[in-house]
Amino acid sequence: AREQNDMTARTGVRWKVLSIPSSTYTDGEGRSHSTGIVDLDALDDMLSGRFRIDDGNDGQDRLDPESIAMVCVTHIPTNSGIINPVEEIGSRIAAFNDRWQVDDDYPALPRCFYLVDACQSAGQINIDVHTMKCHALAATGRKFIRGPRGTGFLYVRGDVADELVPTQVDHSAAPVERVPRSEGGDRDDRSSAYTCSYDLTGNGRQVGLEFCYQPGAAAFEFWESNVANKLGLGAAIDYALDSVGMQHIEKECCRLGDVLRSRLRSMDGITVYHDNADSTSRQCGIVVFTVDGVESGKVEEAMIESSDDSPRQFEVSVVPATSTPVDSANTLAGDMVRASVSYSNTLEEIELFVKKLHEVILTKPLRPYTHT
Repeated sequence: AREQNDMTARTGVRWKVLSIPSSTYTDGEGRSHSTGIVDLDALDDMLSGRFRIDDGNDGQDRLDPESIAMVCVTHIPTNSGIINPVEEIGSRIAAFNDRWQVDDDYPALPRCFYLVDACQSAGQINIDVHTMKCHALAATGRKFIRGPRGTGFLYVRGDVADELVPTQVDHSAAPVERVPRSEGGDRDDRSSAYTCSYDLTGNGRQVGLEFCYQPGAAAFEFWESNVANKLGLGAAIDYALDSVGMQHIEKECCRLGDVLRSRLRSMDGITVYHDNADSTSRQCGIVVFTVDGVESGKVEEAMIESSDDSPRQFEVSVVPATSTPVDSANTLAGDMVRASVSYSNTLEEIELFVKKLHEVILTKPLRPYTHT
């Protein structure tokens, strides 16, 4: 934010973040609901100059398509099982970029940069950066990839990566090309991309420290890193791709997620978030819900608690409304319970989960839970 403010002061460029509206559907009773999925018609309006925004003076103005610098889309959000149409979005942005002239000084950089957040989709459903037509994609290793915590990866299209300048570097990302010299002396024919001047002697004489960024992704890497964790991430990816197969993983995650949503939908006192049961959208293995009259944190505690009457333990998590503030503001959603099924789960486990959740509903209000 400080960098953006400094840039605004220097260049007069104003940064503004706009949320792309979600599409809606009408249920059997005629009520309209948000799907949580990007509204492609609204995106078309944004890219074509038909989208209206507040002008800051209690009026409205049209969004200038030429002012759009980046589109960021979450493939699968943390608070529901919806899957955003990242391929269709990518095709629209590619067509948009074709219509606008690129900067002659940076011909590889697109007019509009397209970034996909794949933290919840990588390892759960198949992802293909070529069909997405994205310029960059970010993902974490600890979720459905089942790799170590603290790992992740960033994909940047090769021709774009070579034009980007990292905000933070060390001698791995930007190695010094030669020992700095004071004024005079011979120079060879090599040229550096960047030169910084330093007073290394303390007498005011400046010397040039010449360095060049590594090509491609290496420009964004640091010398110090957790090698063991990176090896663990690689092993987890190999296992998903080679031992199990993404086609099987995606099929099972989506199938079991649909089963769990259907079972929860039939229970009194349960509200499934962004259920989209009456829409045609496909959903994944993330199932988010609330229990009427019970705080989501209490549900989490009760599901993991073991007793003689209910020995089964199920680990769920709480999705705070603040983790997805724009969506929560639009739907007035509070904190919710998230159950994430994996391809390794079974139908029997889902039935046991539903049974325990039914017991939780019957025993509310819940007694305080104490960790031991």
